[in-house]
Amino acid sequence: MIEKYVYYGELQHLARQHIASKANHMDATYDTVGFPGVTLSSISDAALIEADEEWPKYHHISPHGGFGNRFRWAEVFRKFQYRPSSFNLAVWQKLDSGTTVLQALAIGRPSRGKSHLTIHALEKCFAPYELKHVSLLVLSCASEYAKLLGASRVLIKEALHESVYLQHGFKQYQLPRLNRTFLSRDVS
Repeated sequence: MIEKYVYYGELQHLARQHIASKANHMDATYDTVGFPGVTLSSISDAALIEADEEWPKYHHISPHGGFGNRFRWAEVFRKFQYRPSSFNLAVWQKLDSGTTVLQALAIGRPSRGKSHLTIHALEKCFAPYELKHVSLLVLSCASEYAKLLGASRVLIKEALHESVYLQHGFKQYQLPRLNRTFLSRDVS
C-alpha cells in the first residue's frame, strides 16, 4: 500500500512542478503580472489550520460567503487522505511583506477506471491579498495530474460559480450511468 502512496505522490509532485514552472507564462491571457512567489504543494496540517481558522475571517468579502460553516477543510481532507490516488493541492504565496499565505485548496479523486478526475472541493482565500486567477493554477494542476493518470477529462462536482469554470473551457457534462451533471473539460 505504501508503494501506491509513493507512486501517486510522485505523479502529483510532477504535476505541481510542471505547472509551477509555467506559472509566470500563464499571465498573458489574464493581463496580470503572473503568479510571483507561488508554491504548489500537498495539503498540510498548516494549510488545514489556515483554511479553517483564517479564511472564515474574510468570507464576508466573498460574493458567496466562502464555504463558511458548511464544512471544515480538515474533515474534507480526512475523507480523501486514505485513497492514495486522490488529488490534493495547496497554493501558497509569499507576499512582498515576507509573509506566506494560503491562497487556495483543492481536493478530488480519479474515477475507479481512471477515466476522469473529479474535483470535489475548491476554495480560495478572500483576504485583501487574494491571488487573482488562482483557479487557473488549480485547474491546470488538476489537468496535468489527470493527464499523468491517463484520464481523459477533469470534472467539477457542484461548482459554486459556473461562469468562472466556463471561462476556463469547462462545459456541462452528463456522466453516463449517473443522473448528475458536472462541469467537464477534456485533458489535452
